[in-house]
Amino acid sequence: MEKIDILNSVVSMLVTDGKLQPQESEFLRRLCRRLKVPEEKLEAAFEKFAKGEAYVYLPQEDDEKKQLVNYLIEAVVADGKIAPQERQLLKAVATRLEVSQDHFEDMLNILLKRTVPEAEA
Repeated sequence: MEKIDILNSVVSMLVTDGKLQPQESEFLRRLCRRLKVPEEKLEAAFEKFAKGEAYVYLPQEDDEKKQLVNYLIEAVVADGKIAPQERQLLKAVATRLEVSQDHFEDMLNILLKRTVPEAEA
């Protein structure tokens, strides 16, 4: 899985609700640093979305599937809440990737609980 695919997937997920919260923007900047991807690639990902060329990458390898779902979950819980559109798309991606419902819900709950105190602080 290419780093740019991760970034494009996360951007596509975050802008599904039509808003990008400050915490989500900060998460994207941290993700760029974590993946060692220049932030200019982030702008390119937003441009793709604006042109209707956004996508969520669907890897074939099991470890990449779980890794992508984890990145996507981290992204959507960055602001301490999940918009209904984000949850729906996230669940659809996890299903398409054949990530177990238990793993999906466990990761969602763990990361949401970890993020909520930051959002309230």
